[in-house]
Order: sequence, then C-alpha cells, then structure tokens
Amino acid sequence: MNKIFFATVLSIVVMSCTMNRNASSDSGLLLNKKWTLTGWGKNNDALPATMKEVFIQFETDRVNGQSGCNNYFGSYTVKGSTITFGKLGSTMMACNEESMAMERKFHDALEKANKFMVENNVLKLYQDKELIAQFK
Repeated sequence: MNKIFFATVLSIVVMSCTMNRNASSDSGLLLNKKWTLTGWGKNNDALPATMKEVFIQFETDRVNGQSGCNNYFGSYTVKGSTITFGKLGSTMMACNEESMAMERKFHDALEKANKFMVENNVLKLYQDKELIAQFK
C-alpha cells in the first residue's frame, strides 16, 4: 500500500514539474528584462515607423523606460495577474507631433492597465479583458 501511495505522489510531482508554463501572471517574469512595445490597442496596431523604440523595464517596485520621445519612471504593484501603475514622471523633451501624440497614448494605456499576462515570452497588458499593449 505504501509503495502505491509513494508512486502516486511521485507521479503527481513529476507531472506538475513538466506542465506547460508558457502562460503566467508571475510578477517575477517581468523583472530583469527590457520589454519592447510591439503593438497596442485591441487590434494590436504597430507603431509608426518614425517612432523611437518604446520599452518598459521593471524593477522590484519601480518601472522605467522610453515612451517614444521621453524617458519615464514611476512605481507599480502586482498582485496575482493584477497590475497597477502609479503616477509616472518623465523628462520633458519636445519631439515631432506624431511622437508626442503616441507618447500620450502610451502613458494613458499604462494608467488604464489593470491586468497582465506573460505568454511565450510576450508581455500583454490589459484593461479588464481588452488588450491595450503588447511587448516582446
């Protein structure tokens, strides 16, 4: 009886270690990576070709990056798959009108984000169930 019990427990442990872990809301997956914006909005629209690289980097409780024209920084919190960005600060450089408009949309998207998922090395930010930004 003990052998059957031990074999069953061992099987469960082995299966749990080999399960698909491609999709996760583990906040540790956000850290130590430069996440580059690849698209956004519910249609996952591409960035204008004239834009600088837009990216986000997460530290333990801080976030920073480039939003197309200016550098930005601020705080964030994660609990499960919920993410909340605090008030963001940024440098105040002037850029072309298209870049400035895109930057405003990007900051608005971060303020609206309330869920995230990392799947196949892609970070997706959502407002409820609607995809608002995707990073690789």
